[in-house]
Amino acid sequence: MRDRKSDRHRKVANARPGEDVHHVDGNKDNNDPINLEKMSHAAHSKRTANEPSSVRRLKRALTMPARKEKLY
Repeated sequence: MRDRKSDRHRKVANARPGEDVHHVDGNKDNNDPINLEKMSHAAHSKRTANEPSSVRRLKRALTMPARKEKLY
């Protein structure tokens, strides 16, 4: 497995290859085991597809580190 910051949640959740890890609160920096939920790729896709894209963009913008360029 790659050893990147973006993969830490997979290690914390002890996810096997083929499993997706969902951040319950939407904050990708919160890798608390209580905040992580393992699920199949199909279930994860279905859950995120039901969320409006405007909400996804807002969550992403709120959890990004401070940036100088515009977020839109």
